Amino acid sequence: MIRFVEAMMVAATIVVAIALYAVKYDTGQVAAGIADLKGQIRDERETMTILRAEWSLLNQPERIQQLAEKHLELEPVRSSQIRDLGDIPEMASDEAMADLVERSLSALGRRADQHR
Repeated sequence: MIRFVEAMMVAATIVVAIALYAVKYDTGQVAAGIADLKGQIRDERETMTILRAEWSLLNQPERIQQLAEKHLELEPVRSSQIRDLGDIPEMASDEAMADLVERSLSALGRRADQHR
């Protein structure tokens, strides 16, 4: 009987050793995956920092002003261009609703065509 118990203890020890090795191996793979993810996160943060710096450089008001003067033919607003709200012709409410529905449906149709 004692030999049987000793044999079972040896077998249990071997099973536990194999299980421990498997857990250690899996833990090593998980740790390597975590290290890879940390490296990717670090790289993404560096990229975000660079992009933020570039964004702030590109959005400087002086730069935008220079580009607008170079590429756009803008003129100051003349007082004759300013209108009163009363100058806008009124549209009948049924006509306004029909126009709104028509524009909404055509916009939805364009979106559906773009997704195809």
